[in-house]
Amino acid sequence: MKITKILKFFLLCLSLLAILAITFPDKGVTVAGKGLRFATLHKVLTGHHGEKTTEVVAPKMDAEELRNIEDSIEYYRMLLASETSHLWLPKSDYGYFDRFFAAATEAVEKGTMVRVLHYGDSQIEMDRMSCCLRDTLQRLIGGGGIGMVPLNQTVNSMSFVQKYEGAAACVSTWGGKQQTVTKGSYGPMLRSWHVDGKATATLRCVTSKSASQRVKRFSNVKVLYNNHGRKLSVVVSRLDEGTSSRKEASREGVGMLEWTMDSATAVRMEISGDADIFGILVDDGNGVAVDNIAMRGSSGTKFTAVDSVELANCYKMINVGMVVLQFGGNAVPGLNGERTVDMYCDKIKRQIEYLKRVSPKVTILFVGPSDMSTKVGGEYSSYPWLRLLDEKLRTTVLSQGVAYWSMFDAMGGDGSMVDWVAAGKAGKDYVHFTPKGAAIMGGELGRIMGICYRHHLLMSHKNEIKR
Repeated sequence: MKITKILKFFLLCLSLLAILAITFPDKGVTVAGKGLRFATLHKVLTGHHGEKTTEVVAPKMDAEELRNIEDSIEYYRMLLASETSHLWLPKSDYGYFDRFFAAATEAVEKGTMVRVLHYGDSQIEMDRMSCCLRDTLQRLIGGGGIGMVPLNQTVNSMSFVQKYEGAAACVSTWGGKQQTVTKGSYGPMLRSWHVDGKATATLRCVTSKSASQRVKRFSNVKVLYNNHGRKLSVVVSRLDEGTSSRKEASREGVGMLEWTMDSATAVRMEISGDADIFGILVDDGNGVAVDNIAMRGSSGTKFTAVDSVELANCYKMINVGMVVLQFGGNAVPGLNGERTVDMYCDKIKRQIEYLKRVSPKVTILFVGPSDMSTKVGGEYSSYPWLRLLDEKLRTTVLSQGVAYWSMFDAMGGDGSMVDWVAAGKAGKDYVHFTPKGAAIMGGELGRIMGICYRHHLLMSHKNEIKR
């Protein structure tokens, strides 16, 4: 059939439909007891079907979507309240982490980063556990890079490679012989490196297949410092390109120097001047940065040693949105009764009160100690006061309006460390996780935060529908 004949037939059909639309009664006709109606020409041409139809259909669709969302919200709340989550929220507030998630969403929209400072004892050394939390949050929300690292990394990380050259003095709230209280100038890592002269640091991403792709590159480097009056000069050179850029600061006090670049994997940093280097921020993209701040031997009771004004300035400058406190294990061997348990919990209470004064808008999550075993009667079993410590820490933390995650219960409770050692998930010291065990616990922490984030998204969507 020729195209002209097809076109004529099509136009004829349209004409007949138009005539029918014009001549057909608006109220329709009745045939065999059934009403028949046909669209008016105005409705055919404009697609307008009247206000009444729109008002009826849209709410039905929203109501159905709302029911589905409410069912999903209830499902996630059931997961968080189940015995397998081991997460306690203050006053059962399922929106406890909403402020942090909102800040993270805003960071993505504005092209910036919001930081999670993961403080902990030797259980998180080498970026263990932190790497799992980082990968979960960055995968769900956005962001990349290893986060904030010290000028001199004294314990090798499995996620990042650092090399330091120089004679900078360490000023720390923890670490035995390195501890000092000089001026209280420690910065957000509770440990700084005083450069008086010259120092060099090389920062390099790992190439290991086991590392997340999100830490294998970076596009933003910042140096957080406290300058003591002389000119601070920092030269950052890209080792893959041979290019370099110098930044300088002469103003005394806390400040930050910043470099942006396309995807980089290694840089060399040359520092000269008289300043405390609080940390080096190595980030990529926009969203969430998770900083691994491992404090070997610490019980988490030295935050109050940091100058509050200085710490507040640092938190604001690097945009801290959440603080994770993972402590308690180092206090366990010294517990010999309920009184000592109460004394430690009171110290933790003071640290939380202090951090909330320093940065009232920061969300805090406390991660309790893991199970730990010692020989009792010739056999390994949990430390006698560990269960009580976990329970009283939970009560203390919740009373301060802070969330608590029980790693002790997540492992399996009393005696679980013995099973973990037998399964290769913990070391023969019956205290520390192996990489396998740390990955399991870190994965669980990430999973819980993922559930909280999905709950946040659903609640946000529900509120949008209701508006």
